[in-house]
This record gives sequence, structure tokens and C-alpha cells, in this order.
Amino acid sequence: MKNKHLKRIFFIASLIIIVLSCNYEPSKLRIGYKPIAVDLPIFAAVEEGYFKEQGFNVELVRFTSSNDQVNAATLGKIDVFEAATNVVFDVGFVSKIKHKLIITNPYSNEKGYISDYLLVSDTNKIKKIEDLKGEKIGVFPGSVIKMFCNLIFMKHGLNKDDYELIELQTKDWAIALKTGQIAALSALEPTASQIIKDKIAYPIVNGLYAELMPNVPLSGHWISEEFEKKYGEDVTKKIILAYNKSIDFIETNPEKAKKYIVKYANVREDVLSKVNLNKWKKHEELDYKEIQSFIDLLYENGAIQNKENINDYMCK
Repeated sequence: MKNKHLKRIFFIASLIIIVLSCNYEPSKLRIGYKPIAVDLPIFAAVEEGYFKEQGFNVELVRFTSSNDQVNAATLGKIDVFEAATNVVFDVGFVSKIKHKLIITNPYSNEKGYISDYLLVSDTNKIKKIEDLKGEKIGVFPGSVIKMFCNLIFMKHGLNKDDYELIELQTKDWAIALKTGQIAALSALEPTASQIIKDKIAYPIVNGLYAELMPNVPLSGHWISEEFEKKYGEDVTKKIILAYNKSIDFIETNPEKAKKYIVKYANVREDVLSKVNLNKWKKHEELDYKEIQSFIDLLYENGAIQNKENINDYMCK
């Protein structure tokens, strides 16, 4: 009788261990996004049902900054998100929580995929980068864009004290150019195309960031470390598969895909045909060496606190 009792206890204990060690499917996938063009893989995956195909019920959570997104992921409030790479690396260094990279948002000067520009309001006065001496230049908030502008301008003979970089949210770009608050703007899609179409400013450099480094991985899409640990490799693969299908869809149906930017990023429909999209790489196409070179560049120029190892941020 005693042996039977012990066997029963052992059997129950074994079941409990097995159950606790299992990675359950999440009941909901919480995705943090910003209303910008580089989040199109999220929008398309939701609208075309690619997350649903993989068994996920999606809750979209809107943010206005990468800092807020990464902090939310670090606190376990969202599971998947798009954010600037430097923010993820800094938070990873400080908190020791390393969120995992799904895909990057590369910025290049390849025809058809140019999604950043150097715009000026007066092309008679400013025809080239060297003419920016003494001017105020608008940039997206954060240290990385400023670092890139400084290094690129330096290649054209300008020192940091030759101009002033003004951090502005995208909603303020057009009015700042119109009122003369800034003379030039480091602009990103889709707002860049709206400004150009409305003849508020004009490009003097197409694909500015690629002057410093081709296919710049300024930002990316990530899975929170907590989510990956909790649900395991199989669930992570399902998320990657949904992203891969979304990238294929965007590549083969760009005009249809762009319509989702209107819905989620408040872009005017009359501008869509002019908006260029990033050339997203699927997860298996990521170039670790290229991303590590970017990390090294960030660290050497004081844009991140530590020279992180990209391998610590890759999905298992």
C-alpha cells in the first residue's frame, strides 16, 4: 500500500513537472507600433491575416517613441514591437534584458527603396550639403540621427559648430520649414513625400544615411526576451513566419500594402504613389556582420553606452 501511495505521488509530481516545463501558446499577441512607414510589416501582417494564420489574436498598442516601446517590452507589457536599434541596445546593456531581433528596417540609396532625404526649403540658397553652414536643420528626435548627420556633414567639410540640429517630431516638420524655424530637414518616409508633394521643401540628397553606411539598420522589429523565454522557439518561429509572409506580400503588392499606411499612419492617399518603402530583409537574410558594424559605429561615436554583441540579440 505504501509503495502504491509513493508511486502515485511520484506520478503526480512528474505530471506537474512536465506541465510546468511546457511552453503554452499565448492567448494574445500584444504588438507595439508607431504610426510610421517602417511599421508596414506589422500593418500588413495584421490586415492580411498572417498573424491569425499562425494562431495569434493580436492586440495593437500605439506608441509615439522607441523609448516607450522598449521600456514597455522590458516591463512585460508588449510582446512584439518596432524600435530604434540604439534604444534596444542601451536598455539591454543597462537592464541585461536582451530583446530578440526579427528583422531590420534598412535605409539605403538603392533606387526604388530610398526612404530618407535631406530636404531644403530654398534650393537657390542651399544646393548641396556644404551650403548648410550657419543653418538650422531639423532631425527626428534621438541621438542616432544626429550622429549620422554630424558624421556625414563632416565628410563634406562641416564641423558641428557650423550648423545647429533641431529635434522635431514628424508632425512639426512641415510647419517648421514653412515658418523658417529650420532651413533643412533630415526627413523620413512617409512624411518626406508629403512635404515634397506639397512643395514645402525639396530633396538635395536622396538616401542621406547611406552616405555613411549602406543598408543602415537604424531600427528593427523585435520579440521581447520575456516572451521568447516563456513561449519558446516554436512560437517565436510562428511570429517570424508571419513577418516573412508580410514582407513577401509587400514586395509583390506594394501599392495595396501602402494603403495600410493610410489607415495606421495617417498618410494622405494622394501621396501614396510617391512613398518609397524600405527593402526589408527576412529574418534568415539578416547580415550579422553588417549589424555588428553598425553597433561598433554607434559605440565609437557615443550613441550607445556599450559595444553590445549582436549574437545576444538574436532569436535562438
